[in-house]
Amino acid sequence: MAPVVEIVYIPSSEKYRNDSNLLDDVCEYTKKAKGCLGVYHGLQHEDNKTLYLVVEAHYELINDKVIYPQLQEKLKPCVEGGSLHVLNMFHVPLNASPAPALNAKATSFAHIHKLGSGKSFSDIQPHLSQASAANGVNGAHGGAYGKLVERDEYVALIGWDTVELHLKAINDNSAFADAVNAVRGIASEITVKHVELKTYFEYEK
Repeated sequence: MAPVVEIVYIPSSEKYRNDSNLLDDVCEYTKKAKGCLGVYHGLQHEDNKTLYLVVEAHYELINDKVIYPQLQEKLKPCVEGGSLHVLNMFHVPLNASPAPALNAKATSFAHIHKLGSGKSFSDIQPHLSQASAANGVNGAHGGAYGKLVERDEYVALIGWDTVELHLKAINDNSAFADAVNAVRGIASEITVKHVELKTYFEYEK
């Protein structure tokens, strides 16, 4: 069975930015949920404001009518304005283990929001596969990709030693750079961001 990762983009509060331990209660609730295999969080490198919460397998917790509302209350102080309506949460069944990406010092999140006219997953899939594997790329630890459960969008995660090594790799004359450029050519809307994730509960598979 493919690993399913929940990813949440959250406009972070100043309180969280000043003390990331503010999210510990949320992480602990999540860790104890049946089926949870890993919990990570951190601020986006590019804006230093967007909080990324990454959970390996979360469906059991969402369906818990007692615990989940308590978790939501614990999350509110970490969210700008305290409203959970601003959260962007989705689930991604991945083609491979996300451990190399999540446990690296830096993680790139490529989010393909829309494909070009007339394009389908079969067009972009081989290039996503090659890019996310990042075979032989200096500073890369491999990754995984998948299609969102909720909508026709795609996410690829890759682990890196540093953000700078990723930026260098996409500009090199290499098979990795060719794959990245092919993905960009097929996607009509794509964002690539980086997060130095804090491990609360390490995913080991």
